[in-house]
Amino acid sequence: AFSVDPLRRWKGGWRYFGNEDVLLDQCCLDPERVKRIGINLTQFAQFASCQGLNVTLKRPQVEEENVDATTASDASYSLQDFRADILNVLTESPPKASASMDDDDDDTTPQNLSSLLVASYSRSHIGQTGDGHFSPLAAYDAATDSVLILDVARFKYPPYWIDVAQLYHAMTPLDARTQQSRGWFVLEPPTHAYYEGSVIRDEAKR
Repeated sequence: AFSVDPLRRWKGGWRYFGNEDVLLDQCCLDPERVKRIGINLTQFAQFASCQGLNVTLKRPQVEEENVDATTASDASYSLQDFRADILNVLTESPPKASASMDDDDDDTTPQNLSSLLVASYSRSHIGQTGDGHFSPLAAYDAATDSVLILDVARFKYPPYWIDVAQLYHAMTPLDARTQQSRGWFVLEPPTHAYYEGSVIRDEAKR
């Protein structure tokens, strides 16, 4: 989505994120551990950063009695904050009242066309099988205040709409391993148009 060059061959002469091996190649996380137990939010952010992306991790507000002070996040965000990120990334801003038809500044385009939203939530909290899961958000419907989730496990669940408040609350259960809530990410492309990544010394990756 961000046209980031993985700087490694996938198949033949194609440099493409075709599988997890390409993704893991430039990250310091242990591939076997990732395949065995998955990743948490901090590690997801690390993955994205390893590929040159700008990452903002936000966690929902959780009832204080359910949070261990030793593992609590420094900041938490409200439902209104979550909705604001959704509107900023997924919707079009209304045109300015004073803007003319031939104005070069077109305010009807998405406010942040190059950004992506990814949510980490508890499947069981929304009546699905399984628990912790990551998937991107693709669209917002103002009439129903719902977002479209492009479930990455398409064999299990096709894309579906979910109420914004319901998804927000599905991010509040604590992860059993980290004792922290789940949350969402705002992902943005590399600051520079071309991200060079790490130096390639293995000829097989050229």
